[in-house]
Amino acid sequence: MTYRCGYRCVCVFAIAAGLAAPAAQAADLRIPALGPYNWSGFYVGAHAGYGFASARQSVSAGGTLFQTAEDFDGALAGFQLGMNSQLGPLVLGLEGDFGWSWQGNRFNSSVGGVTLSLDSEIPWLATARGRAGFALDQWLLYGTAGLAVTEMRHSGSVTVAGTTTALTGSEPQAAFVWGLGLETALYGSNVTARIEYLHVDTIDLAKTYSGIGASSTATNAVWRLGLNYRFGGGR
Repeated sequence: MTYRCGYRCVCVFAIAAGLAAPAAQAADLRIPALGPYNWSGFYVGAHAGYGFASARQSVSAGGTLFQTAEDFDGALAGFQLGMNSQLGPLVLGLEGDFGWSWQGNRFNSSVGGVTLSLDSEIPWLATARGRAGFALDQWLLYGTAGLAVTEMRHSGSVTVAGTTTALTGSEPQAAFVWGLGLETALYGSNVTARIEYLHVDTIDLAKTYSGIGASSTATNAVWRLGLNYRFGGGR
C-alpha cells in the first residue's frame, strides 16, 4: 500500500513538472513592452507639394494702367533638416528648408495701342522656423513659425507707339511664415512621414523700366508632404 502511494506521488509530481516546463519557457519568450516613441534628435529629409499664391499686379505704361488679380500656382520640391528636443509630451525644435518652385503666371493685354506681356514667377522658397508640438507616442501635432526668404521675378515686354521695352527684374524677399503639421513615425521606426501647411506673408516686387512701372504683390499658401530620417530617438 505504501509502495503504491509513493509511486502515485512520484507520477503526480512528474506530470506537474512536465506541464510547468513549457509554461516557464513561454514566459521566457515573452516580448518586452515597448516604451513611448522619442522625438528627440537630428533629422534630414525631403518634401514635395503645391503652392497657391494670390497675387495682384499692375503695370503703368503710355498713360495706360494695367491691373490684374491672378494666382501663381505650381509644384514645389526640396529638402529639410532640423532637430527636436522632447520634454514629456512637449516637443520643441528648429528646422531649415530649401525648395525649388514652379509657381508662375502670364498676363497678356492690349489697351489703346499699348500691348503688355508679363510673366511673373516665384522660383524658390527657403525658411528657417521654430517648431512646438504635442506628441502622442508616434504621432506629433505641431505649429511652426519663422522667417521665409523667396524671390519674385518679372520677364516680358510692353509696346507703346511701336516702341518695345523689356520688363526683366527680380528681387529676393523676406517675409513672416507660419504653419501647422502632423507627423508620424512609420511602424515606430526612425523614418517619419508628415503633411504640412505653410503660409508666407506678403512678398512684392516693384521696378521701373525706362519710365514704365511694374509691381507684383503676393501671399503664398503651401501644402507639402515630407519624409524624414531621424538620427537618435525612436523606440
